[in-house]
Amino acid sequence: HSDVSNHFHVNTPLLESVSMSKMAGTAVYLKMENCQPSGSFKIRGVGHLCQQVGDAGWADVPIIAMETVGADCFNAAIKAGELVTLDDITSEAKCLGAKTVCRRAFELSLSGEATIISELVTDQEALRAVQMFLDEERVLVEMACGAALAAVYSGLIPRLQAQGRLPTPLRPLLVIVCGGSSINMEQLISLRQKLQS
Repeated sequence: HSDVSNHFHVNTPLLESVSMSKMAGTAVYLKMENCQPSGSFKIRGVGHLCQQVGDAGWADVPIIAMETVGADCFNAAIKAGELVTLDDITSEAKCLGAKTVCRRAFELSLSGEATIISELVTDQEALRAVQMFLDEERVLVEMACGAALAAVYSGLIPRLQAQGRLPTPLRPLLVIVCGGSSINMEQLISLRQKLQS
């Protein structure tokens, strides 16, 4: 056995979600990045993954970039056609809280090297996804992950198919399950009271 404390990251499980697969009408796999040591996700970066899609032969695989309203610097940049800086982070998904998207991710979205679909959900939709994931998969995750999970739980996938932005029939989906270190049951209850009032 190796000493994981000496590594920036660990190999995380890839699990199929039966309940999410039923909702999406195709296999939904969960890459359980929430099992990473704190901070490792930022070190490795999703940007690196996006940059490598062509090399991996995945240039035809669309990436759905999910953000919450109020932590939506990527979506704002896409709409403006240039990098923008948000005045403030108003979403409860604080760990999504970059005021400006990284330049490389924005450039990649414009280059055509990868198909990146920018979508927004409300804090309420992200929270609902967190709660559904906890009920169905028995895993508590942060609001930022709720935004990603909401792509399936909110019915976004069939809407994107109806708009012709995702293919029909759909190939398997992969949801990156991130962040669980900044939430506990007390915080979840507090968020529920705040957002559902």
